[in-house]
Order: sequence, then structure tokens, then C-alpha cells
Amino acid sequence: MNELEMRQLYAELQPGDRVEVIHHIKIGFREHDTRTVGTVVKKERLEYGERNWDDKYWFDHLLLRKDDGELTSLTMDEYTQLKQLEQE
Repeated sequence: MNELEMRQLYAELQPGDRVEVIHHIKIGFREHDTRTVGTVVKKERLEYGERNWDDKYWFDHLLLRKDDGELTSLTMDEYTQLKQLEQE
């Protein structure tokens, strides 16, 4: 899935949708993926940065409830893959 398709999927997500989020992480010469599966509780676009009036950026954020009930917070970036799953 390319970035445009992922952004479209993110825009269409609603609370209650079941998703899988895969983050690709690179630290030094090592790379690995983390996988999180859960139900969307909330999605929002958050603002960050406060040094001066024009030093702000926005990021997409998901709050998921995992199958064991744990809430987890995820930030979407260019290294994130998002997949919508079938409801159980």
C-alpha cells in the first residue's frame, strides 16, 4: 500500500474499526517491525511545537484498544503501514 492509499484509509477510519498497524523501526544498522492489532477508540490530528507561533507541526494519532483491553497510543508516519481488518 502506498502512502496515498494509507492516508485515505486513515481518513476513513471510524471508532470501532479493527486495524493492524505495522511500524518499521531502524536503529543504527538494525531494522525491525512492530505489529499492533486493535480496535480504534479515537483518531485525531494533534499539533506539536511551541517555541514560536510558526514553529508547529501536525501528526496523525490513533488510540487503539488491544484484544486484552490495553489502550495504546500510536503515531502515524511515513514508516507506518495500516491495514483494516474484518470485525470479529
